[in-house]
Amino acid sequence: MNAYSDYNSVGVRDPMIKTVRQKSEEKTEKKAEEKKTAIIRQREIYNIINKCRIEGVVISKGKRLVLINDRLLAEGDKILPDCDVYVYKIDYKLIKFSLDGQIAAYSLNTSK
Repeated sequence: MNAYSDYNSVGVRDPMIKTVRQKSEEKTEKKAEEKKTAIIRQREIYNIINKCRIEGVVISKGKRLVLINDRLLAEGDKILPDCDVYVYKIDYKLIKFSLDGQIAAYSLNTSK
């Protein structure tokens, strides 16, 4: 039931009808909006990743690098100069990218 559905702003008002939304409703709406934004950000990340050629990773004692479009990138580097997608984390079989705090994972295919 919506708090505003029974509210009448003209004339005598029933004091038992709530005129303000409950905090739980606001939290639910906020979480739904955050989830929607997260999905949109992940799609943006994957759209940009699909435009790139990810060739592999180099992991040594002190560095973790990924080869994208003939460029070696470290964690924290932009994957393309004209976008805000960053290399977040590099592992042997998985690279994580971030955009506005949202993270998307890209799995590397390993060939034998």
